[in-house]
Amino acid sequence: MSVKQLIKYGLNAEVEFLFALNEKFEDDDIIITKTADQYSPVDFVITNKRNDNKLFIELKSRKLDISKFNTFFIGRSKLNQISKNYMTDCVILVWMDTYEHLYYKLFSDELLDCNIKNCNGADCFLINRADCRDSSITALADCIKQYHA
Repeated sequence: MSVKQLIKYGLNAEVEFLFALNEKFEDDDIIITKTADQYSPVDFVITNKRNDNKLFIELKSRKLDISKFNTFFIGRSKLNQISKNYMTDCVILVWMDTYEHLYYKLFSDELLDCNIKNCNGADCFLINRADCRDSSITALADCIKQYHA
């Protein structure tokens, strides 16, 4: 990421995640970029320059210790957009907190059958933590590298 892009996005959780994940790839052919469209239902595009494989990540960052929760929230409209716009793509939903807990789940339309709760005036799907992979940023990077191999 260039200095100009860093100034544009600021040092927030998404940029910190981007740099941390990129550092773990140790492969110049795997490129992670922040999506340019601020209304996109995903935050990152990861591309392998050798074969043009693409993978998308939606990051939900939290300040609270997410390991203490049984479910994770994600907006109903966001998942519906992912289902509609990325139906043939690989999309990973990632929940990460400031305590370095990281959970992820590969998106599938089955998630649209999860329970719904109203959160601050918007419908959210409740994703069971037990259905997510308890991981680290290093393990997530390794999984992504295998996908891009």
